[in-house]
Amino acid sequence: KYPIVDSGRLDFKNSFANDCIYTDVEVNGKAVRVYNVHFQSIQLGQQDYAAIDSVEQKSKVKWTDVKAVVKKMKTAYAKRALQAEAVGAHAGNYSGNKIICGDFNDVPVSYTYETVRQELQDAFVAKGNGFGATFVNKLSIFRIDYVLPSKDIKVNSYRTVRENYSDHYPVCVTLTL
Repeated sequence: KYPIVDSGRLDFKNSFANDCIYTDVEVNGKAVRVYNVHFQSIQLGQQDYAAIDSVEQKSKVKWTDVKAVVKKMKTAYAKRALQAEAVGAHAGNYSGNKIICGDFNDVPVSYTYETVRQELQDAFVAKGNGFGATFVNKLSIFRIDYVLPSKDIKVNSYRTVRENYSDHYPVCVTLTL
């Protein structure tokens, strides 16, 4: 519906499975840059979840497994920080309207979120309600997927679709330029 006038990719050299792409779309004679990101996950497996459960339940804890989880978390946080800094710097150098969206694999009080959000608004904060959970797990309270438009873009609606298509719930946002 809208012509693509430019596109590009930010290569996260510290990860083979994570990336950021952007597309400049012409809407009513003006370009809007849309970023789609997927930041580093912790990559927890069944053994890791079992280690976390053992600590929570105060049952027999295998400390080597718990240390492995902590190491994965430390590695993921460090990689995400660098990825967020790259996206934040790139988006900060773009003077037009922009929308950054995707899987941040981090919560709203994180370094990742704050580094990318900068002066952008959060569509969930503008029009969402409740916890806004987007990650499907046994607690289902984590919001780790975001739509962050420029302040000149109006957020009309926000909803999380409670369908299990993957380990994330889809997010539907309506915006007006």
